[in-house]
Amino acid sequence: MKAFQVSKIAAAVMVAGLAMASGAASAQSAVVGGGATLPEELYKDPVDGILPSNFEYTGVGSGAGLRAFLNNDATEFGGIAGDPIHYAGSDARLSSSQISTYNAEYNDGEDSTEEDFGPLIQIPTVVTPVTLPYRHGTISDLDLTTEQVCGIYAGEITTWNQIRPGAAGNINVVYRTDSSGTTELLARFLASECSQPFAVSTTFTNVVAPVGGVRAGWVGASGSGGVATATYAAANRIGYVSPDYVQVSNNAQVAKVDGALPEQLPLELALTVVPEAPAVANYANPEAWSPNFNYSEVPAGGYPIFGFTSLIIGQCYQDAGVTAAIRGFLTEHYTTNNNDAAIVAHDFVALDPSWKNAVRDAFITTSSNLAVGNATACADKGRG
Repeated sequence: MKAFQVSKIAAAVMVAGLAMASGAASAQSAVVGGGATLPEELYKDPVDGILPSNFEYTGVGSGAGLRAFLNNDATEFGGIAGDPIHYAGSDARLSSSQISTYNAEYNDGEDSTEEDFGPLIQIPTVVTPVTLPYRHGTISDLDLTTEQVCGIYAGEITTWNQIRPGAAGNINVVYRTDSSGTTELLARFLASECSQPFAVSTTFTNVVAPVGGVRAGWVGASGSGGVATATYAAANRIGYVSPDYVQVSNNAQVAKVDGALPEQLPLELALTVVPEAPAVANYANPEAWSPNFNYSEVPAGGYPIFGFTSLIIGQCYQDAGVTAAIRGFLTEHYTTNNNDAAIVAHDFVALDPSWKNAVRDAFITTSSNLAVGNATACADKGRG
């Protein structure tokens, strides 16, 4: 847990007010989800976590989180088969095939092959850097160019001497062994900016397969915490991880990329390349809420490895308490700057107001036919 920088009393009061307005059912209904470990501390920190207390969140990686939601499979979270899953956290994007398969099984009216849950919704919660923690015996100010980052993960830059003349040791990459959205965020940067043919995947071995695969000496670890721990456990290692598991301003432990640390101001500079929020005509398309970023246009001084981390929710729920709880959280999170202090304290960056406004207009405003719990759209359907 990081030191809390700004009091959340006002936000807590608002949450309490929303819970009261939602009725007793909201306070009593457990909202079950999980997935990405990258935002896990932000979501459930006991001091300043942004998810309400009745939201359960199990960090199992983005891949397992998506499988749990898309297949309504509680066993991915260590639960009991048949128990409902209400939401997932993911740094990985939903693919068009995942969406079409889900729609055929759970969102095709009477023709749904499983149950009729209604539409799914994918919305970003915060902007996140992918940090590059490292440990070396003599280097305490590592600053990598984009080309060097590419060379390390392509297995072409294999010694520290190639980065810093005279520095000893082989470079040993620490990577995620589980299906990871953090891996996908890094892979999207590598595939976009490197001359080497990296693949985009949540599985690291797939990402580096086209460039020769995992090299001898590289170290696999599970979860964001596992990667951070393994990276700092021995010299000559470099990893990739959520900002919540490192000290982003400490260049002796976290690499700069193109001269920038993954801090607030360099990230805010990078956000100039984030596309505009979806147009009204695209609100119903989940893929529109997770766009591509033009990393090559990040201005000088900006930190270039970043992306969205998102929530996957349903529009419709059978339990009115779950509906009220999710609407309450969305109202809290996407209204002005209610969670921004906690977001900054955890070294993420809040969404631009235009993105918050679009989420509110599409999925919270009661007049929207896409709104969570819309009575007409959700008649006789919903997740458990």
